[in-house]
Formats: sequence, structure tokens, C-alpha cells
Amino acid sequence: MVLLQSIRVRRLSIQLLVNSFFLLFFALLGGGDGVADAEEPPGSGTPELRLSLREAIQAAIDNNVNVRLLKERIAAGQAQANTRLGALLPYIGG
Repeated sequence: MVLLQSIRVRRLSIQLLVNSFFLLFFALLGGGDGVADAEEPPGSGTPELRLSLREAIQAAIDNNVNVRLLKERIAAGQAQANTRLGALLPYIGG
């Protein structure tokens, strides 16, 4: 049972990585609604945010709701696996 739970956790983490990759891929390609964004003139008052590719990927992963939900599911699955493992271990009491 613990092995099955471990496989499920690994499958969720693989799905998380694949989903993150596709999200980033389409974000970089501009996979929006096909409408070009209007460029703001320089000095319009909004500060320009400059990120490296690694920082942009990390920000996309950190702010993605699906990623957050999958991380919570993985943590819950790991906690459940640890609880079930504890039930299989011998109890030594006085």
C-alpha cells in the first residue's frame, strides 16, 4: 500500500513538472487570445520588471494555482504514506 502511495506521489510530481513546462512554453510563445498587447510608452510611470529566464520560470511556478494545489496534494499524500508506514512498524511500549 505504501508503494502504491509512493507511485501516486511520484506520478503527481511528474504531472506537476509537465504542466509547469507546458505553462511556461505557452507563456513564452505568447499563447494568449491572439490580441497584441498595446505597448506603453517609456516613462509611463509603471516600473519595468526585468527577470532572468530562471527567475521568470520560478515566478510562474510559484504563482500558478494548479501548481500550488498539486504541491498540497503531494504533501497530503506524503503525510498519509508516512502515517500508513507508522502503522506497519512495530510498537514498543512499556
